[in-house]
Amino acid sequence: MRLSRIIFWGMSLVLCSILIQFPANICLAQNDPLETNPQNVETPVEETCASCHQQEWDAFAAGIHSENGLDCLTCHQAHDTGAGVHEDPMSDPKNIPDSCGACHSQEIVKSYNDSFHGRALSLGSSETADCTSCHNAHEIVKSTDPNSPVAVANLPDTCGQCHEARDNYAVGTEHKLLDPDGPGAPQYWTFKFFIWLTILSVVGLILHMEMELLYLLRKARKKA
Repeated sequence: MRLSRIIFWGMSLVLCSILIQFPANICLAQNDPLETNPQNVETPVEETCASCHQQEWDAFAAGIHSENGLDCLTCHQAHDTGAGVHEDPMSDPKNIPDSCGACHSQEIVKSYNDSFHGRALSLGSSETADCTSCHNAHEIVKSTDPNSPVAVANLPDTCGQCHEARDNYAVGTEHKLLDPDGPGAPQYWTFKFFIWLTILSVVGLILHMEMELLYLLRKARKKA
């Protein structure tokens, strides 16, 4: 009887820990992209931002975002330079997937949110990788560029910043959706299997406990 209760509550905790992740991902998918700031400053963004952030501007100017007409205000919130420390919610790690998703494919954002990194970020981790961890924050170039941190030849070194990566560590698809078909199919079906295994195990334990209670009740009535 005690063993059944221990197993029951243990499996219930496992089920809750799995299902509790769904609201976070649903919220991220339904939230509107973060609004960028209107570019109505009196002086050019280059002159304004570079006066304090020259290194960041030089890196940005060498990337593909600059080539496509984006500027600092696309990803950052303008601030009063005399106010000292300022908050920049658009570049806050927990908001970066939505900030990048304002321009990039929502499938890519969803694939990140479904990944281990994305789930860790949604649960409040401050150490997990976000978009900028792998693609850089300012000097972002095409993935086919030999200097890109996500170029095939550079992936082991990029992943090796956090992991003990070997040459074949990053082989495969980086952004994959957890769908029944495609590169994410093994993870999708494994995830579904363990969800149903947990549910059926909990239901089986409940039925077992009910049958045991019924048996003990009948036994007590016979003694009475």
